[in-house]
Amino acid sequence: METKIYTCPICGKEHEELNAYAQCILACEAKRKKEEAELKKAQLELEQAMRKKSLDEAGEHYRKLLTEYIKDYGTYEVKRTAEEIPVAFGKLFDFFNW
Repeated sequence: METKIYTCPICGKEHEELNAYAQCILACEAKRKKEEAELKKAQLELEQAMRKKSLDEAGEHYRKLLTEYIKDYGTYEVKRTAEEIPVAFGKLFDFFNW
């Protein structure tokens, strides 16, 4: 009697037993999902690093502009809305650790 060979559609390994074939498919699928999750995480970390770099560069540019403005004119008035004032004071108090 001829034995049937089962070939995993993911990795291509051949199995004589149906149980081994099914376990191989499950293992390959789990491995694929893990690799996909790692790739997605790496892409997210790269995007986060790129966006952080962009924000840091923009902040540095703003800091330079503000420094030049204050150097030329002595002061810079920040206009705040009523909603922003508690946030600003909260950050100030956090700065002094109150």
